[in-house]
Amino acid sequence: MKFFVSETVAKLAKKYGFDEPCLTFGGDDVKIGELLPIDESSLYSNSGLDKNFSQLNPFAGPTFEQLRMWFVKKHGIWVETAPLKVSTGAVEGIRYTWGVYSFKTEELNVVDESPLGYLDFFEAYNIAFENAFKLVEKQKKIDEIIKSN
Repeated sequence: MKFFVSETVAKLAKKYGFDEPCLTFGGDDVKIGELLPIDESSLYSNSGLDKNFSQLNPFAGPTFEQLRMWFVKKHGIWVETAPLKVSTGAVEGIRYTWGVYSFKTEELNVVDESPLGYLDFFEAYNIAFENAFKLVEKQKKIDEIIKSN
């Protein structure tokens, strides 16, 4: 079972200010999940990694649930995946779909438009997170427009 978001999503999380203690990190020559802390005092945050491991271009490796709850608390965005039963003749079985919902404005909501969904639950979640970061960017631009008026 996969516990940690993809490297792409972890890097986006760092870019958008995620700085919570994590069980692992990634960077140059280090894959997410390879290094785990010995105890609670050695959890990895982006600010701590930048200070202590700057030569690795590090980024914290959040779990799926950890990043999902960060979106709720920090940005008012709900990220979810759901099973999707597919029966098209050529494709049969359970696939996974995703949705990203803003508590601020419904007009910004984004849902998976893939009619066949994704075979892998974790792939669907990582794609949902990538779209959630796009939503953060849209919200940021709207907030800037509101402030300038």
